[in-house]
Amino acid sequence: NIGPELSYTDIGVFISSDGGNTWRQIFDEEYHVWFLDWGGALVAMKHTPLPVRRLWVSFDEGHTWDKYAFTSVPLFVDGALVEAGVEAQIM
Repeated sequence: NIGPELSYTDIGVFISSDGGNTWRQIFDEEYHVWFLDWGGALVAMKHTPLPVRRLWVSFDEGHTWDKYAFTSVPLFVDGALVEAGVEAQIM
């Protein structure tokens, strides 16, 4: 939230790539964001009880985001699991 107090209506997702010195807004709604490849890849999925069809992927610390449609029909997503591997992370 931006402002003097937390709000349930003015929600956004912010990211910092300099240890919290500066922040930029990447989404204007509530999203789940996963950091993969030690921050080299970011994956975001809208936080909603409705079925989703696509997710967002960034390979440049959240500066640009590309939509990725992983199904032709919407799915109910209960959660996502990121498993740590020896050389990479698999989502």
